[in-house]
Amino acid sequence: LGGPTTVVLGGHPVEVTDLVAVLLRRVDDHAFRTLGERPRITALSHPADWDRPRRDALVEAAERAGLSNPTLVSEPVAALLAVTDRYVRPTDTNLVVVDLGGGTLDVAVVGRAGDGLTVLGVPQGDRSLGGELFDEVLASYIVARLEDEARAGLDSDDVEWQQAALRLRGEARRAKELLSIRPHADLAVSLPTGTSTLRLTRGEAFSVLGPLLARIAPTCSLALRQAALAPGEIDRVFLVGGASQLPPVVEVVATVFPHCPVLQPPDPKAVVATGAALHASVIAGIRHVTVAVDAPTKRRGTTSIETVSVVEHEEDDLGLGHERIATHGCESDNAERQREVVDEAGAHRPPRLAPEPELDDRSVFRKAEPAQLAVQRLRAILIVLGLIAGITVLVTAILISVS
Repeated sequence: LGGPTTVVLGGHPVEVTDLVAVLLRRVDDHAFRTLGERPRITALSHPADWDRPRRDALVEAAERAGLSNPTLVSEPVAALLAVTDRYVRPTDTNLVVVDLGGGTLDVAVVGRAGDGLTVLGVPQGDRSLGGELFDEVLASYIVARLEDEARAGLDSDDVEWQQAALRLRGEARRAKELLSIRPHADLAVSLPTGTSTLRLTRGEAFSVLGPLLARIAPTCSLALRQAALAPGEIDRVFLVGGASQLPPVVEVVATVFPHCPVLQPPDPKAVVATGAALHASVIAGIRHVTVAVDAPTKRRGTTSIETVSVVEHEEDDLGLGHERIATHGCESDNAERQREVVDEAGAHRPPRLAPEPELDDRSVFRKAEPAQLAVQRLRAILIVLGLIAGITVLVTAILISVS
């Protein structure tokens, strides 16, 4: 986007800007079917290191799609907008947003500037690292475990085998997601010659992804150097994006920032979208927030930073208020070492923080186990049934006395 690249569809070249416009139009149509009206303002998020031509191209795509009043917000800024009201403390000075999505890794350092926050240095990224590359590598590993005939077929140009390759890619994605919560994933790969079954363990998968995961730490370190900060000067790290849900991703990021919490919202896929929606509501004057910042703009070899300060946020949970937020091992002057919790699959998962408006690092609680939740729900049901029975007896007694 923003360059001379075109895509050939049906033998005809199509501008990337037009393809993006078609996608944006579909999203706008979906919003219209859901809300019954067109959005007054459309907020579009983008990687923090996008230069002016790419951002202009995104705005142009929105205009071609017929979107009204398109406005831009960088992805780390959008992520902060979504979490700042609940999880950024007034005492926090320097924050880091690590966004590992489907196609890219973006790392931005943000610092406090008066009543707001501003991006420090130049955000860093890896334009090819993300969930889609993880899927591709896992799919290749699965293919290597198949029989020779199946491997040869998947390399052919036969339509049936091409479709089988797409199904295998979907199985690889499903396995990746399952291995985030389970010790193994059983796969059923449908091929023209039959169905092949195999088991992929967590250790195998994460070992295969090891070289890719190793690219995360250098990007984080480079972002810190660009901001002229040391890891110990960071107060909190926010880990967002769908691919960030893999346990090794949290562990890698935690090695770069060993002295501060690595926080992951309950639905990291939706954080940037939620923040973009909040940004649009601020522009429309519907809602006020404590922070809104813009990303660096590379223009003629220089970097300019635009900071927007707005007023205090009104009470609203933004869809995150009643959720929980995960953290990974933290050491700080005000908190003891947080305990790691091991789930049933044997993987380390972070303890849970209650979503208070201002979090204290000491307020760390272990998440209730499924059995405990079941007991709590059963007790609640029994209490409700008891109340209903009591009311029924009381009403019956009244009716008898009246008659």
